[in-house]
Amino acid sequence: MKSSSRLLSQLFSYSPGNHGLTEGIIYDQQPTSTEDRVPIFSGSADNETPMGWIKSGAKNNAGEPLAYFEGPCIILTKDGSAGLLTYKGPGERFTINHHACILSVRDQWKGELDLEWFAGQHQTLFFNLVTSKSDNRIFSTEWLDRISIPIPDYKSVQLPTRLRKGTLVGVIANVRALSDEVRQLLLERIDETKFPAIYAGVASDVLHALGGNSGLTDQLIYENQPTASTEGVEVLSGATMPGNRLGTVCRNALPKGKKLKIVSRDSILLSRKGYYAGVMTYIGNREIAINDDAYLLVPKKSWEDHLNLRWFSYQYALPIRACVTSQGDNSTFNKEWLHKLHVLIPERAIQDRLASKVAALHGMLNRLDSLEAGLSSLLRVPIKDGA
Repeated sequence: MKSSSRLLSQLFSYSPGNHGLTEGIIYDQQPTSTEDRVPIFSGSADNETPMGWIKSGAKNNAGEPLAYFEGPCIILTKDGSAGLLTYKGPGERFTINHHACILSVRDQWKGELDLEWFAGQHQTLFFNLVTSKSDNRIFSTEWLDRISIPIPDYKSVQLPTRLRKGTLVGVIANVRALSDEVRQLLLERIDETKFPAIYAGVASDVLHALGGNSGLTDQLIYENQPTASTEGVEVLSGATMPGNRLGTVCRNALPKGKKLKIVSRDSILLSRKGYYAGVMTYIGNREIAINDDAYLLVPKKSWEDHLNLRWFSYQYALPIRACVTSQGDNSTFNKEWLHKLHVLIPERAIQDRLASKVAALHGMLNRLDSLEAGLSSLLRVPIKDGA
């Protein structure tokens, strides 16, 4: 059985991500067709779900052409979810920002090294090489010239190991299909005429739309990391990732020289522009800051005890989404639409009852997502040679 050890830099060529690939650049250079749409990956939690989309031939904020990549290769995250290895198969075209890099097999190892096997078999090793276990995790590419790993025989070890994990991939696909069914249920709006309304008017009568922090970019967040947990504030966005989370920033940060606007009350995050424009996410009562790609919807004073925001975010998800200026990647939601959107508000008890059912569906979805994440983590557990 052939087995040898090599430095990572002997096995892989390294390609850095794109500097200057900011949210503003993403928004300004959206694709105009499906064929022109390229996914963007970063230091996100999985790098299976794109943080956004951009057109082919785009340029960064310095006017330089972006680098685009194509599988087979591995995305290596350098900070955020530092050390994460994500396999991209043949023909998958994408781009990345500077929070990640690309590992491609060197020519002399093609046919001897299975990238999908490598990403699963050595994930724990890469996680163990990060310099910090906090929100500011960093993987140094210097490890590529310092770490040697054994490379077992391709046919007798690497390929069978990957095929065994393929069965687990099938189970994960079934869990994901159940999750999609629950998400579909959450899109089904309740017929308002079944419940007597205590108020009929427009959305702006019951809600305020709070603007975000201009200048609260990923670079400012990176440069203003909290040194203690009490100093940190969660940052949410609206133009990129479905999860909306940009990370944590120091509460003393000064975007564009201004005091950071922090909100701590029951609210809905409403994405303002980009692919997710018009999408509402109920976030509950927690301390957050948002950038200027989103609004926070909060009840007006007289409605604080009469409006269930979880119910509202469910009941008016599709009508709000329909208010965007277009249905493409370059969509924009203007808060002036809240002055035009007609709403029917039933009694609070009815809202609460419906919201509890929505919460149950979200709870089921979260459990399915957790199950999927747990099963996916098993894919990263190394299998001993010959096991």
